[in-house]
Amino acid sequence: MRSRHLLGAAAAAAAVIAECEVANVTAGSPVDCTVAESEAISKATAKADSAATKCTDNSGLLGCLFEPPNDPACPGTATQSVATDLVDTIFDQE
Repeated sequence: MRSRHLLGAAAAAAAVIAECEVANVTAGSPVDCTVAESEAISKATAKADSAATKCTDNSGLLGCLFEPPNDPACPGTATQSVATDLVDTIFDQE
């Protein structure tokens, strides 16, 4: 698995959420960006999940994708979490 696939997916998700949050600054009725942009975020998480299928040798790799119970949604879940945490920190939403 190439880290650039995961980084690209995380960057795409963060960009979508951040763009929405910037629009919220001047919006009369701000929206929940993770809900409003759920389709684009789902595409990014699916891209991250599919990156695991590109891995031809996972021997010695650690983490939720490779250790029992081997969660195939791990890359996508992590991607969305990283993107959301990044935008929340930037926009001081914690």
